[in-house]
Amino acid sequence: MAEKQKTLTEEGATITVVRTTALMESKRMRMISEAMASADPDPDAKTLQLVQYPNCICCATKVDGIPWPVSFEQFKELDGALVNAWHAAALEINPHWYEDMEAGEEAEAKKAS
Repeated sequence: MAEKQKTLTEEGATITVVRTTALMESKRMRMISEAMASADPDPDAKTLQLVQYPNCICCATKVDGIPWPVSFEQFKELDGALVNAWHAAALEINPHWYEDMEAGEEAEAKKAS
């Protein structure tokens, strides 16, 4: 089983991420739905809002060194190394977000071969 909590320090910020609760998962899904409905014409900003932003925000419980709560407009201006480390920690603590997707991709690959 994955760890339940991880604290990272990067670019002057300290962020604690945790394994999500049902309510945190609901927040993540709401944020993803809002991003899908966004009219932002920038595909890179849309991807950031659709993937990294909800994954990082929904599981952060303690944040020091950056504004909190952080809006998407603030988030997209954060240092890239910070966002990458934060997102990696979120995925490490919450591997269930993509396990079903990976299993489906493996099954499709087996069918194709």
